[in-house]
Amino acid sequence: AESIIKELANDLQLLCENRCQIFHISVDRFILYCKGYSDKNELEQIAVNIITMLDNKFITKTMGGSIGVYILSLFESDVDLIIKKASIAADNADRNNVFSFMFFDDVMEKQIIREAMINNELANAIYENDQNKLHTVFQPIVDINTNKIIEFETLARFNSDKLGLVPPNEFIPIAEEKQMIVPMSKIIMEQAFTFLKKLLDNNLDIIISINLSAIQLLREEFIGGLADLVQRYDVPPSKICLEITETVIVENFSDINDKLFDLQQKGYSIAIDDFGTEYSSLSRESELHVNYIKIDKYFADKLLSIDMHQAITSDIISMAHKLGHVVVAEGIEYECQKEYLIDNNCDLMQGYLFSKPIKESDALILAIDNK
Repeated sequence: AESIIKELANDLQLLCENRCQIFHISVDRFILYCKGYSDKNELEQIAVNIITMLDNKFITKTMGGSIGVYILSLFESDVDLIIKKASIAADNADRNNVFSFMFFDDVMEKQIIREAMINNELANAIYENDQNKLHTVFQPIVDINTNKIIEFETLARFNSDKLGLVPPNEFIPIAEEKQMIVPMSKIIMEQAFTFLKKLLDNNLDIIISINLSAIQLLREEFIGGLADLVQRYDVPPSKICLEITETVIVENFSDINDKLFDLQQKGYSIAIDDFGTEYSSLSRESELHVNYIKIDKYFADKLLSIDMHQAITSDIISMAHKLGHVVVAEGIEYECQKEYLIDNNCDLMQGYLFSKPIKESDALILAIDNK
């Protein structure tokens, strides 16, 4: 990898001659700071020349990449913001091509302004523990044969005064980037354990599942902090399932897996969320210390568009069972999906076919009625 980086740096230097300074800022990112260019067309030509160079190399051609171009105003000095704008432009480049480039524009500027608004309001909501803004909803996970509620998944929601309901795929990455994910997740856990306590007080044998990020899980104090919360809310670890995405495991396999083992030993159950979307999942799944496999919604959706006899969902279910895992199918919205899963011995399902995510009071009523 180091030799590839050196080769690319040398080739970029030759292309740019004395017009640009080159910085290698991360494993897969270079920054080119260009001065003395005549106009935007010249910058476009530099980008085209770089793409031509990359396209002639086997290693980069197989991986692909994108170039973001940001033209600085005279007095800009916030390096992090400048890099962020160029990165946003790169993220918006045409993904249909192996290599492409994009200039930062007004639409992307609005994206940065929106992110700043979310960041500020989310920080205030966390600091003030404002449950009108940062709150939880719960989606039931049911036995696929009996419709009996086995679990509730805890889902975070953020209601912005200025932007309305902000999707989780917007505010959670911001919370992670700005180091707010740990205090935010503590608030979410407290709300989840409050609900779990109400379930237990009503003699309801239901598990609460909570999503974790890699940032949380890899902190040394995480397991001890979790134990303190469990003790404070007087809830047993056996009624708590901790969900992590497959991506988190792939990126930090050894360290994460060791933590999962420790958590299992303390009585918690573990679920892999969005299973089946990472290339390395099948080769390492047998080594994981997990109890549940949650099959990504992608596979449920595919059942609607292909011959069900050709679907690999049944193979994932069979493999998970052979390894001793309980299988949850996510995103189930239609009876035909449910019938396929029943025919292929899936254990549990989650999705709008049974219930959308609902507020705590409605979830408690649903659980009592379902008893």
